[in-house]
Amino acid sequence: MSRNKYGNGDSNWYEYDWRYNGVDAEYCVDLSYDGREDELPQVLLSMRCKGGKKGLTESGYRRYEKLRDKLIKKCALVYVGLIETREAVYFFFYTESHDVTACIDKIIRHMEDRVSYDCRYDREKDMYRNTLIPDAAKLYTEENREHLRMFEKNGDCMTAARRVNFHVAFPSEPLRILFEEQARLSGYAIGEPEYSPEKETAYGVVVYKMLALNKPDMDDATTRIITIAQKHEGKLMFWDCVLIPVRKSL
Repeated sequence: MSRNKYGNGDSNWYEYDWRYNGVDAEYCVDLSYDGREDELPQVLLSMRCKGGKKGLTESGYRRYEKLRDKLIKKCALVYVGLIETREAVYFFFYTESHDVTACIDKIIRHMEDRVSYDCRYDREKDMYRNTLIPDAAKLYTEENREHLRMFEKNGDCMTAARRVNFHVAFPSEPLRILFEEQARLSGYAIGEPEYSPEKETAYGVVVYKMLALNKPDMDDATTRIITIAQKHEGKLMFWDCVLIPVRKSL
């Protein structure tokens, strides 16, 4: 039986990897309200459904799916996303008022040892805007997934460290130089400048780092580069590296 992370709607959902409360997590968010946050009700309901001694199992997750769908139907909740870690799944809803807690308490009364929730005003929709909706760094983690999948498909030895080149571009040379100084302090080596006069971000540079092609390390590397570049009006354009074939035993 497959998982249904999206509830019962035909909404526009997006999944990505990030961290939550200091641990690896998988995010899933309904993008239908991106730019339309004012249409969401003003009360945020955050629900934590924890796993057992072995963490959150498949059967445990499916049980919580059914709970989520029942809450949506019975308690008039707007479901906007989830965050799943090894130990728990967190569901996020918006609703009109705190009165909904009576309905929720009735439904979860036999699960109170595993299910807890918080109900509070979130008039600015901060949880949706700033935690669930992916920013540029979060979005790039999915580009990494696709890029790494192609390397693996083409027979790369993904555990072999090699020089990974990050191509970053800026609207002016002074901004690029400021970025280079901070990137160097963050552990990246500075390569050759790249100039593309036809582009708005004409002043580029290649910075690089020795990395194996595992997703957590690549996500960390691109996130750091994007964060530093944004401080100087820059953008990570793409990364590349050599393919190192898996050695075949004789």
